[in-house]
Amino acid sequence: MTRKAQPAKVRDQSPSGFNVALERLRQSTRALSAALVDSIGETVDYAGAVEPFEVRVAAAEWALIVSSLKAACSLDWKWTTEFSFRGRRRTFVVVTLGQGYALVLELRTRRLDASSRAVIEAVRTISEEAGLELPPNWTVPRERWTQVQVQTDGRHRRPTAVLRPGKWSHVEVLGRLARDQLRPNETGYRVRTIEDGAELTLIREPLNKWYADDPSILIQAEGQLRAPHRT
Repeated sequence: MTRKAQPAKVRDQSPSGFNVALERLRQSTRALSAALVDSIGETVDYAGAVEPFEVRVAAAEWALIVSSLKAACSLDWKWTTEFSFRGRRRTFVVVTLGQGYALVLELRTRRLDASSRAVIEAVRTISEEAGLELPPNWTVPRERWTQVQVQTDGRHRRPTAVLRPGKWSHVEVLGRLARDQLRPNETGYRVRTIEDGAELTLIREPLNKWYADDPSILIQAEGQLRAPHRT
């Protein structure tokens, strides 16, 4: 039984063009909050189930801590883009973006990481909208995961259809991914769409979220992001 994501708190500012991506990331990772912070520690926008002031303060502090670590440490650390900090009550994950921006996720205690595929999707979406250059480790083909809606057969939870722009596309399963290709509690399939023969990999994560490795033929994130701006 999976824990449901908590509802978002009442906002104290109007949502920016990044809010759709941040809320999608929060829901996908069951995070308490997700925030986008700029190079001087100001929160550009956020999505959260905790008080907005607490989100901004925590996000600013952790983003500045990571920035200081990268500046003070060795060259290897300078190329590190994801940091996890496990505390007594909360866990924070900081993902650095271009031009000093960062994504800060607040998770429940005992959790040390977030869905890498959900993070990959958020990094790409926000970076593209903000005109930020992707760090090298996010640009390889295997890092193009996108969350998708999938229908299954119910009994075996094998995919039977995937949502493409405006319609469901039926798929046939070509094979199941080996365990060494997956993380614990994940299930993966190689499938082919019946209507045009397009092949893709579908992976179901523990929170019952499905991801595809070829976003070019599938429906994009729900909602449209507007041009970036700060409120």
